[in-house]
Amino acid sequence: MAPLWIKMVIANLSAATVAFAARRQAARRKSAQNFSLWLVAVGLLAGCVANRPHRSYLPAYPGADTNRPASLRPLENPETSPTIEKHAGFNIGYVELDDLGWFWSHKQWRAVKQEIADEATQSPDGLTILVFVHGWKNNADFDNGNVQMFRSVLTNMAATLGSRKVFGVYLGWRGLSTKSDWFPIPLGKELTFYHRKSVAERIGHQGAATQVFTELEMMQDELNPPNRSPQTRAELIIIGHSFGGQLVYSAISQVLTERLVLAGRHRGEERVRSLGDLVILLNPAFEASLYNNLISLASSRDITYPADQTPVLAIFTSKSDWATGLAFPAGRHVSSWFESMRPSRGDEEKWLFNVRKDETKNQKAALYQAIGHDNDYLNYDLNYVPNDATNFPPVPRVGADTLQATLRENNVGPDGRGMVPYVFASTNYACILQPRTNAVAGIPFLNVAVDPKIMDGHNDISNPHLVTFLRDFILFTRTNYLKAQTTYRTQTSK
Repeated sequence: MAPLWIKMVIANLSAATVAFAARRQAARRKSAQNFSLWLVAVGLLAGCVANRPHRSYLPAYPGADTNRPASLRPLENPETSPTIEKHAGFNIGYVELDDLGWFWSHKQWRAVKQEIADEATQSPDGLTILVFVHGWKNNADFDNGNVQMFRSVLTNMAATLGSRKVFGVYLGWRGLSTKSDWFPIPLGKELTFYHRKSVAERIGHQGAATQVFTELEMMQDELNPPNRSPQTRAELIIIGHSFGGQLVYSAISQVLTERLVLAGRHRGEERVRSLGDLVILLNPAFEASLYNNLISLASSRDITYPADQTPVLAIFTSKSDWATGLAFPAGRHVSSWFESMRPSRGDEEKWLFNVRKDETKNQKAALYQAIGHDNDYLNYDLNYVPNDATNFPPVPRVGADTLQATLRENNVGPDGRGMVPYVFASTNYACILQPRTNAVAGIPFLNVAVDPKIMDGHNDISNPHLVTFLRDFILFTRTNYLKAQTTYRTQTSK
């Protein structure tokens, strides 16, 4: 029988051996985990879209071949730079902002402004500036789908406006941050929802977007001296899509709030001005709660609108847009889990400090729902009606002159169903802008639910029916401006 001390030595050696083996096994597992994390990190980086501008010539890597990416390829037109595209009937200037909302290059923005000024001097028949801010999963790359769509829209507009010059401003940001939905992880693009939404809001609130829009408006005013003919004035239209709609709204909402407050002082003597001539948002991806204060102010009794008041902000959302109708509220439920909301109905909301007050909109729905799907804020429908339908609108309600009459009638007439629909007729169909029962006469803020035949889903913004309607809608607001200005000048010249 072995002495006790020998047994103790053997036991200690066994324990040490076991402990060493366990530490070694743990170290191997940790190394394997670190290697796996490293592989995941490499995969994520490989699947990310580089955080860089798409409209600047970047130095080629030493020894790089001539197969340059699309964003670095020159266009067929030898006069074209990466910032300015020159086409037969129009030009496009590209302005790019990074994830903090900073200009990638101030020289890029100055080049665009200089090109607009040069175009204006060569445009005796007027200049139309159309700004487009793209949405989620897009950027300013040469071959990007939104870029190609914008070229097509400008081609159509240039053909419609005839001798007027058309200049497009494409505001690019990093809406596409992941290359694939399957690499490095499944649904990789979809999982960028939260971060890209946050970035779009940051660019609008804190970045250079407001500077771009307001500088363009100042340029427009400088191009429109008092003695300039209304028919040849410079025009500015701003359009945002998806998270680009949120970016635009974040950038302009405080500007519009200030203008509404000033309008309360004028008591209907002057029209409320949009930022430029008109702001249009297509399937915007922001919660209705952000819209509440603006529309409450616009609908207040403190503001009176003149009979020739034109739309200030028009929001169009497809009824079949599942991205803002289903995915957006699902994402908002997660990100707003700990938000505190007050009651929106009942005695708790009707009384405050023993004073009776109006009930508010449904705060919970406003926090979760996108602006184009919250029925508390929707006030119009845009319907598609073929010309063989029994309810096709009569001819007297079709055309520019009757649209102007409809506008004046609705601005001073009864609310809701007492308002007259706006009819935008084409050859084989009509787009009817129908006021809902909650529409308020004269309010120049339109939140419109769109028939899927006109815009089907989130990305159907190049639908020919939608493009034609938007063209006619812009021309309608422009025609009203021209008529109002002509009347004003005639009266003041007497």
